[in-house]
Amino acid sequence: MPCVYLLRSCEPALAKARDVVAGMAGWQLIGASQHVGEAGAALQTAEPDILACDLRLADGRVEQLARHCHAWRRRPRILLLTETANDARVFDALRLGANAYCLVEADGRGLEQGLRRLTAWRADMSPGIAQRSLALLGLPRSRSFDALSHSAAGDQTPLGSAPGLARCEQHLLSLLASGMLASEIARAWGMPESEIERRIATVYRRLHALLRQSEAEPLEAAAGPIQAAGGAVSAKLGRAASFS
Repeated sequence: MPCVYLLRSCEPALAKARDVVAGMAGWQLIGASQHVGEAGAALQTAEPDILACDLRLADGRVEQLARHCHAWRRRPRILLLTETANDARVFDALRLGANAYCLVEADGRGLEQGLRRLTAWRADMSPGIAQRSLALLGLPRSRSFDALSHSAAGDQTPLGSAPGLARCEQHLLSLLASGMLASEIARAWGMPESEIERRIATVYRRLHALLRQSEAEPLEAAAGPIQAAGGAVSAKLGRAASFS
């Protein structure tokens, strides 16, 4: 039974979300709040499977919560609730620890689908988020001819500049950045749309891993240029996080 904690910006939105979860057979609501400070302590005690939270809250930033929960004994998957994906803070939260976002209307529509997709490790990625991901990783866009070929989907050539990522993920980000939908990429690659969405979710998790790697690297004033593979990407992720 998936357990959910809700963190929403106002009581009407929280009430709508409660109703949505209550109507989902087999799901359990184990907590709800409007305040980041209150939620932080409750989440570590309740240990929900999913934290569904608004992007903007009165007393704190979701980005900070997403980043800090990496250190918790049991980290929840984080679902961002937003009216649009074209918000720079959506990308900030995703690279710092959130696992997916969903577009939710005032009456709560969209939340159930977002929760169910996240339990299956499926996620969306807008063109803007894909473009920002490529830029952050220092990756150029693949040529459309290469990215759309059937062999592109299985190209596991490691990307030296972005440890943990393969060429197929560069192709995926490139197609998403060009405006293609997951369903269109699935047809081009000859696989289910759900597999494309799972690959998107994997890209987010790898961004999180790269950020944790950058934070683990010792920061010494006298340190020379980073020599380790992927050091440039890790340093870039770390600098970006410092301004969040």
